[in-house]
Amino acid sequence: MDRHVGTLYVIIFGTDGKQCSKFFKRITNQLAEESDPDSRSSKIWSNELTAISECLRQVLRRNPRARLQSELVKIIQSLFTIAANVDQQHDEFYPQTRAALREAVGIFRQANSTEDDAPEALPNDERNVTSTYNIPMDLPGYLSTAGPRHDNDHVRIEDIKILPTISEIQCQRNDSLPRKDPSAPHFLPIGTERLVDSHFRLLRHDYVAQLRDIISGILHILGLPEPERKRAFLTASRDNGCYLYHNTIVECPIFDQRMGLRFRLEFSYPKEVYRMSGEERQQWWEGRKRLDRGTLLSNIVVQLANPELEEDLKFLLVQAQVQPENMVLIEFPKIIPETFVPILANLKELAISRFLPLSQYIAPDGFDELVTDSPGGTVTEILPPAYARGSGFSFDLSSILKNKTGHYGLQPEADPDDPEILDALELLTPLDRGQCRALVAGLTHELSLIQGPPGCGKSWLGVRMVRVLLDANYGAAELGPILCVCYTNHALDQFLESLLDFGIENLIRIGGRSKSSRLEGKNLRIVSQTVGNAGLERHQIRQAYLKLEQIAENGREACNILSGNLRSWNSVRRVLALYYDEVFHEFNSKYDAEGFEQQGSVFDRFRAWSSGRNPTQFSPETGGQDIETILSRPSIWQTTVNERKMLMDHWVELATKSTVETLTDLVEGHRVASSELDTAHQEANRRLLNTADVIGVTTTGLAKNIKLLRKLKAKVVICEEAGEVLEGHLLNAILPSCQHLIQIGDHEQLRPQISQTLDLSMESDRGKQYSLDQSMFERLVREDNCLSPAQLDVQRRMRPEISELIRQTIYPSLKDHPSVSTYPDVVGMNRNVYWLDHRHEEGSPEEGTKSKSNDWEVEMVCSLVRHLVRQGKYGSEDIAVLTPYTGQLQKLRRHLGGTFEVVISDRDQEALERDSLHLDPVALQGELKAAKKVGLDKLLRVATVDNFQGEEAEVVIISLVRSNEQGKVGFLKTKNRINVLLSRAKQGMYIIGNAETAATVPMWNDVCEILQKRDSVGLKLPLSCPRHPEKAILVEEPEDFLKFAPEGGCDLTCDKRLDECGHKCFSKCHSDQMHAVTTCSQPCNRLQAVCQHPCPKICSDPCGKCLVPVDDVVLPCNHILTQVPCYQARSPERIKCPRKVLKIVPDCGHNVEVFCGTDTGDPKFLCPTPCLEQLYCGHQCGGTCGTCFALDDADDERELVARTISHQPCGKICERGFTTCSHMCTKKCHDGTDGCVCRAPCEVKCGHTRCPKVCSDSCVPCVELCEWTCEHEGRCPLPCAAPCERLPCGQRCGRQLSCGHQCPTVCGEICPDQEYCQICCKDDKREQEVDMLEFSTYGSVDLDTNPILILSCGHFFTRETMNLHIRLDKVYCGDQDGYFNGITYPSGDLEQPFPSCPMCRQPLRQYSVRRYGRVINMAVLEQMTKRYIQSSASKYTDMVSEVATIETRFRDSRDRFLRELLSPSASQKKMREDIDQRISSLRRIEGKLSLFIRETSDQQQPAQKLYEMTVSQKKRISDNTSPITALYVGLDKRSPILAKLLKAQVDLVKTTEWFLILNNIKKSSATLGNPSVTIDWLADLIRSSMPEIIKSCSEAIREACEQSFWAFEIEGHTYLASLVTIWRQLPPTPDSQKGLDQAFDDAKAGLQKSAQLCTEGKFRNVETLKEMVEAAEKRLQEDTFYQAVTYEELGRVVEAMTGEFTAQGHWYRCANGHPFAIDGLPMEEALCPECGANVGGNHHQLVAGVKAEEWT
Repeated sequence: MDRHVGTLYVIIFGTDGKQCSKFFKRITNQLAEESDPDSRSSKIWSNELTAISECLRQVLRRNPRARLQSELVKIIQSLFTIAANVDQQHDEFYPQTRAALREAVGIFRQANSTEDDAPEALPNDERNVTSTYNIPMDLPGYLSTAGPRHDNDHVRIEDIKILPTISEIQCQRNDSLPRKDPSAPHFLPIGTERLVDSHFRLLRHDYVAQLRDIISGILHILGLPEPERKRAFLTASRDNGCYLYHNTIVECPIFDQRMGLRFRLEFSYPKEVYRMSGEERQQWWEGRKRLDRGTLLSNIVVQLANPELEEDLKFLLVQAQVQPENMVLIEFPKIIPETFVPILANLKELAISRFLPLSQYIAPDGFDELVTDSPGGTVTEILPPAYARGSGFSFDLSSILKNKTGHYGLQPEADPDDPEILDALELLTPLDRGQCRALVAGLTHELSLIQGPPGCGKSWLGVRMVRVLLDANYGAAELGPILCVCYTNHALDQFLESLLDFGIENLIRIGGRSKSSRLEGKNLRIVSQTVGNAGLERHQIRQAYLKLEQIAENGREACNILSGNLRSWNSVRRVLALYYDEVFHEFNSKYDAEGFEQQGSVFDRFRAWSSGRNPTQFSPETGGQDIETILSRPSIWQTTVNERKMLMDHWVELATKSTVETLTDLVEGHRVASSELDTAHQEANRRLLNTADVIGVTTTGLAKNIKLLRKLKAKVVICEEAGEVLEGHLLNAILPSCQHLIQIGDHEQLRPQISQTLDLSMESDRGKQYSLDQSMFERLVREDNCLSPAQLDVQRRMRPEISELIRQTIYPSLKDHPSVSTYPDVVGMNRNVYWLDHRHEEGSPEEGTKSKSNDWEVEMVCSLVRHLVRQGKYGSEDIAVLTPYTGQLQKLRRHLGGTFEVVISDRDQEALERDSLHLDPVALQGELKAAKKVGLDKLLRVATVDNFQGEEAEVVIISLVRSNEQGKVGFLKTKNRINVLLSRAKQGMYIIGNAETAATVPMWNDVCEILQKRDSVGLKLPLSCPRHPEKAILVEEPEDFLKFAPEGGCDLTCDKRLDECGHKCFSKCHSDQMHAVTTCSQPCNRLQAVCQHPCPKICSDPCGKCLVPVDDVVLPCNHILTQVPCYQARSPERIKCPRKVLKIVPDCGHNVEVFCGTDTGDPKFLCPTPCLEQLYCGHQCGGTCGTCFALDDADDERELVARTISHQPCGKICERGFTTCSHMCTKKCHDGTDGCVCRAPCEVKCGHTRCPKVCSDSCVPCVELCEWTCEHEGRCPLPCAAPCERLPCGQRCGRQLSCGHQCPTVCGEICPDQEYCQICCKDDKREQEVDMLEFSTYGSVDLDTNPILILSCGHFFTRETMNLHIRLDKVYCGDQDGYFNGITYPSGDLEQPFPSCPMCRQPLRQYSVRRYGRVINMAVLEQMTKRYIQSSASKYTDMVSEVATIETRFRDSRDRFLRELLSPSASQKKMREDIDQRISSLRRIEGKLSLFIRETSDQQQPAQKLYEMTVSQKKRISDNTSPITALYVGLDKRSPILAKLLKAQVDLVKTTEWFLILNNIKKSSATLGNPSVTIDWLADLIRSSMPEIIKSCSEAIREACEQSFWAFEIEGHTYLASLVTIWRQLPPTPDSQKGLDQAFDDAKAGLQKSAQLCTEGKFRNVETLKEMVEAAEKRLQEDTFYQAVTYEELGRVVEAMTGEFTAQGHWYRCANGHPFAIDGLPMEEALCPECGANVGGNHHQLVAGVKAEEWT
């Protein structure tokens, strides 16, 4: 519509403006001729004047050339002259006429100012406004002496972007901020335009300055070196109130029909949540409210990918492709764009329209002198509202009269100071005189200011004013809906609820942040759901949805291109069709340039061209050509590989740029379509709002819905709490249709809140020149004009002692209503108003916040609140605790929350979050539940001063916080805050704070003086006991309340009798309410109603059933009981007899002792006789007859009931010994198949070191030199862990003990303490039997011929006894006389039992008995080997299970994965990434396998290590190493083979998965006819990997064959055959064909051998292996598709692994040397699980060839 209207104004102006001048001149002359008094009084004439003025204004606005027509200036002057004759007081059209003419003059002045003075280099649109002032002030844009500061520095605010640009952020110059003083220099004249310009610039600076500074600081930090950068980031996040998220990634865009273009960002977790669980992280995010909807985010990069891209959208799209490093995401929790962007946007529109109703009062300018008699255009009289200037109009006040049947009409011309009118209103209405004056002024002035001190009923008066205006609207005024505007949601809710209370129901609230349950049904969002759309609207909505759907579809297609493969035909073809038509047709045509038919599809041809292949011709390699030269050739095929790459890169760049531009256009189209949809929806809202009497909205909500509200033609705007509203916000609320503006507030209370307090606030010296926080209300009150406020002067809230504090300091004319003088004194307090002075220092701010707190005041406030509540007079809802600081608020909340249900307002909650003072989620949830359960009106209110304006409480407790020697008061230094703080209480107010610190502020000093005169300031707080008023109580510390008034009274004992029982109350003095709930602890005096027994309980407990014991109660079973409770004795038949008797259980026949009343024949009765059966583990069953032998249900009673035996699991400790150590199993009894291993510390220890591992891990042998030496046989030359090769010495040690006697041990052993001296020892040792051959005691043996050996357990025996016990003759050769003369080499098998003490069976240790080192070390080495085998088997089993799990997961998820992989949006790059990600789990297994293969190599086995150590040590001593020391224990050959076979299995699973994916993609391409979906690289990958995989598998097969592991060999052959089957299904290449043929032959031969082994062999799983061989043969012969080994098959293949090497049982080696273990002794013959050789035995005897580790 606006476009068509603009066309009409262009036609009116014409081509050169001549016809326009004639047209307006003729009409103006006609109006002048008709300007006689009779015509001027006609509405038609006045309306014509308004229409002509508006038409002229529109012509000038829409036609820049019209501004140069001098004739039009004369016409404007003529119209001003005509308008001067209008009756301004009664003409409702005059304001519009005047506004249109003033703007027309302004347009001419701007267009014809000093335009030629502007710099020539500047654009034309910047020359419209120039400065005519010669001042040093640095003006904006090109008016600045240094030129524009950045690319967002403009003279016209219409051109300024609201959010800062990167150039603005990096600029180091200060903003151009206009001063508030009208006399201050400015490039615009005084008036509306200057006012709007000033507030836009100041508001924008307040909103974005912090944002700009933070981003600038982050950019600086990103340029620092890495170490400094980390430290700087920590400081920046903590000090700037922002949150940083590092390693940010911009993912590919998503286009949504409703939301438009969106980006998903990924970033690293904040450091606070690194170590949290998933649930803790969720609670943390919810509690902190991070990244809430609407929060401003900024993405920062060290170096921009393309600095020329200034638009954010294009920038993000580029980042999604480039993904630069060091990208940082910044969250600004305090900056919510939706709260200020609409405000600033509307100010820009206001600057364009230059029309502001009532501007003659708000922003008078020089134009008014044309229509007024006053100099400078100052208005000297306030007119009535334009709608009230018609004849016969009056305001009907009937609805607010005391007598509802009366009538009183108020004329619009009424004088607010007319005594007769005021007397009449005061008589007829409930208003006092000040309220009457305010009522008259508010109704009869088109702009009125109503000021009221706290408690004077401003809102109460505003409600009645709305009622009167609605009555006028119901008449002929046609006011439209009354618009009620507030700054905060809380204030708006309160005002609208007051309207509901007064009976005004037809109201609608706009905005979704209301907390009032009463207004839920009045919300526009809810009400609009009941209103349907008209036919045209439905059509518009449908068309808008269709347009959005089409845009979204195109957007998703563009996003898919950016996220897909940009080098594919689908991406490039659009560029070729648009820019290179010939190339496009050559690819797309079936025939080439020479007319030959091209093979394949266009996808095949393009892929062949881009990969450098050409089946028909190849062009010579030439280089150095540009794009145009290359494309000028006859055919695109006549290009080299490098040229094709150059062309492809160029086309991809064009494709990316084109797609980004397309998305940019689509985003704009989506914005327009969404706006059209909103407009269509808002039409229904407009019709609905037009039916409302009152519309309530916040200033932010008004700005967001300004287009909708402008359509309503609302003539009355009421602003509640106007002193808190920023002037820039209120300017938005003055709609173009506004004829009546009423501002209600108090400029002496809180001012509007701003962010940049130091820079822009009136409270700072620097900010006074800007005074952004000065509301329009305060400015108009303080300016010298005719707008004197109507002041209310009677307060109805505060008792006189409280109101006196603000009356003597701020409101000298404030009066008290008689009702406040009747307030009762505060119960429990000696003073109604008191200042508790103290000298306790304030605390330092908590980490992460700058807010102050004072712990002592917190404790004192909590104690005082408890004291007041204990009076029984005040509920917690009657008390409010106020403080200026959020830090103190948080501490008060925590402390009071433990006793009371605490509630804080939403604004205080937001303030806590802004200051990083979060409540943990659990506590916050508790508050919400309490609020729901108790109700907000029953909760203790704790608030900051700034968020308690408009509230009141019976008693207010104030914590001032600040207490310091410097006298810094902080927030409470301004009169406005002090005023609010001192005016919230009704009956009592108690200030807790340092009076000396506060007195540095003049107003606080005055308050202190007032209170000092009343003796109401002191270091001790005087309390009062209502029951003992004569007792003086003074408290100085928080704990004094507990001392002197523990229950709210005094420290005397209560002298009242308890009402219920008559006992004396023993509590401390307390209130009647507390006395009524006091419980009595005396013995009860009541009698039981039935038995008349005295009640034995305490008095406060209910008597209940009689518990008095009664004796000689005879039961039905004839047993007699004593001490039976009386209530039971009255019904003996209900008592179960507790006597124990013997009864027979019918089912089992056991005679059991049970209670007399127990029925042993009951089917539910379980016989308690212990079960004597022995379990499999050898322990006796711990169950009972009833639990272990259950009866089955019988179908017939005559049938014999069968028993089901089900023993209970053994609950005893296992205590079986491990085979690899001397420890006992400490777990609960088990069958040994659960992988039980010993986790005790390893017991291997020598004289040098001890093994630090656990017992189940394999030890590392000690390499130090053996310590066994003596003077007769010399020193052992081998390492400490090796079996010694020196001969044992038989002589007695010649050294002396500390007692002086000869050592009793064998030569070479460690000498003991003197307690082992044969002469000095005690009798118990002397009598100990040490010779087990002759049974001789220690005292009787001859130590010279048979010395002793002392073991590690403390026992000692003779040499001959120990030699025989240890069987030393097995490792040493001896002569006929018993002397050792040589050594015997071990057999290398696990045969030797571990040597132990003959007495206690504890194992011998290397460090205690050196003589037997050869035997001990041999046994230790065997233990090491067994541990090594067992550990390897355990690791192998775990990895097999993990591989099987992965393979099963592959199988179960394969279909879903393939669907996602083949989705239309999938690109080659994403396919590769997805496939690589799928296989990544196998790579982790491959890493473990590599480590396992290294660990199981020969060099890592204990026996091999010891062998190499021994040989190395011998070579160091002598080159003659003959005979070469052999391996003491055979090496484990099984584990290395298993590791390599498992690697082959992993390779098979990986290759199988690759091939399945490849095969399915081929099938899908053929089915869909889309040959572009190919992944040839995957086939190449499989083909190139095969030789190495085949080689690795063949090596494992060879080793298994050499070691006679037939089962492993067969398993390897099946893997090899499966791999070859896959390889054969791939297209061969010349290089791979030879290797494939050889592998096929090997696999075929291997399967033939495997089949023969399965036929002849008797090893484990032979049937399963036989099935696997047959299946592999079939696949190999038929080249059929391979399916991976299932989890069940793998389980059968390795099922014996967990049981072959248990930690308990006996170890054996078969005839072929394969180790295995069985639990128990051999009772029957079996087969070796690896080779099929006979193992086991009969009757505890081993079969031939089998060797045992131990046999006793």
